[in-house]
Amino acid sequence: MASQARHVRRSKRALGALCAVVLAGSLTAAFAASASATTAPGYIYTIRAIITDKQVVLVQHKQTGKYFTQFVKTGGHSAQFPRGAAIEFLFINKGTKTYLPAIRVLDKSQADPYTRTKNLYLAPRQIKPGGHVSLFGNFYFRGAFRIETLFHQKPQGKTVDISIY
Repeated sequence: MASQARHVRRSKRALGALCAVVLAGSLTAAFAASASATTAPGYIYTIRAIITDKQVVLVQHKQTGKYFTQFVKTGGHSAQFPRGAAIEFLFINKGTKTYLPAIRVLDKSQADPYTRTKNLYLAPRQIKPGGHVSLFGNFYFRGAFRIETLFHQKPQGKTVDISIY
């Protein structure tokens, strides 16, 4: 009789442990699924950036202007985007000189330490007056960035500050 009572206690204990493991596994799976979705971009933003001899300005696209007021501020000289934003900048040169658009990383403190992050990302080619070029950015970590135009490898004019939150 005593051995049967021990066997019942062991079975209840084993069943309780199994239930705890299943519960912990399901909670882990639920939280892992929601955590990975926070950095996935839901949309690729295409933003035009007008370059003149004095400045760079982000401008509203006529057909998709609704996100402009949410993210781009202060007359196009600053912007804030959520982490994970995928942005294609379309640079249009309305100046009189040939420029090279660039995105400078100002704050790498939140970057992945195992991924090499450069200080400056350049457009694939320079833009002659009247020309255009695209530069794609995947902002996967929080930080501060700056859009610049380079003339003979030196920053020229007013820049655009971007904050990733």
